[in-house]
Amino acid sequence: MQPRQQRLLLQVGAFAFIIGIIYFTYTGGQHQIIPAAGKSALGQSSTKSTSPPKSSSSRPYLFIFGDSYSSHSHAGFVPSAPLQPTEENPTGYLPANKDEGTFSGGDIWVDIYLKNAPKGTFVHNYATPGNVVNYTRLGTHFDPLLMAIVSPVKDMVTQLEHFETIHSKTVPWKGDDSIFFNWFGVNDLTATQLHSKLPQDEMELLIEAQVGDFWTLVRRQYAQGARNFVHILVPPMERVPSYADFNPAMKPLAQHLTKTWSDVFRKGNKDFLREHPEATSIVFETAEVFNEIMDHYKEYGARNDNCFSYGKDTLCLWYDFLHPGELIQREMGKRIFEKSKKIFGL
Repeated sequence: MQPRQQRLLLQVGAFAFIIGIIYFTYTGGQHQIIPAAGKSALGQSSTKSTSPPKSSSSRPYLFIFGDSYSSHSHAGFVPSAPLQPTEENPTGYLPANKDEGTFSGGDIWVDIYLKNAPKGTFVHNYATPGNVVNYTRLGTHFDPLLMAIVSPVKDMVTQLEHFETIHSKTVPWKGDDSIFFNWFGVNDLTATQLHSKLPQDEMELLIEAQVGDFWTLVRRQYAQGARNFVHILVPPMERVPSYADFNPAMKPLAQHLTKTWSDVFRKGNKDFLREHPEATSIVFETAEVFNEIMDHYKEYGARNDNCFSYGKDTLCLWYDFLHPGELIQREMGKRIFEKSKKIFGL
């Protein structure tokens, strides 16, 4: 399949996601956490480590887990042929293919981070479009078109399995020369609000459970030796074009559920640090960046705060109705790097 044809299919699939061709159901008794293959529980791996790996390498390593906001490829991480970073190509993705694969029309925050990071920084990016923290929790049912594009499913559970089985013991990283970035929630919230049949109070309970699963998986990263963490919060969902323009009546609930996610998320980080004081774990407040740019779009050279152009117009803030364009992604990368550099020194 030609890249342009593949991109068209992905755009159709993304549109299907928003208008409801893809649907999520949540029925009682079917959404308890089921241990992943090879795991005794969601929060445990069969190769548990109680201390950071030791290595003579001083190279900084970035491990990234997430969805399309962080992915370099429409297919996401491919475990059968994992890309290997090099000095010349620190993400493993070829620049000629990257722009066809991102949902920004070009660079994403990871690229901007790398442009500012020390030479020799390597990135292992497991982020895969359309993904959530834990599919088992949501009880998902996909439209066949999108399933064909993003299959196999790679939620945070599966992405962490890939890290554990492919890179945890083979990449010479250490706890003090690596940063683990986790950015989930956009698809979790969209699924919960638009594609579940739950009343609001049960949506809130489901969100709390999803965030609980997230922190269980972060503890699993810690058990593998991770000590430096950046957890990126969801943007203000009520300002994303899919809500702000297409579903304005749903904006109040989107805002409320985003706040619910964020409040529980911040508390989870405090609990994690209380349990593991030797870890450095920060929450990056995405809303500050998004709101600043959208409130002052003229100062950032944008046409307005809600247009999208699939990367054809650099004056639009949005790539499409769900994904921030290159302008927002670049500012995100700059701010995430500045905060990480200040705290971790990497």
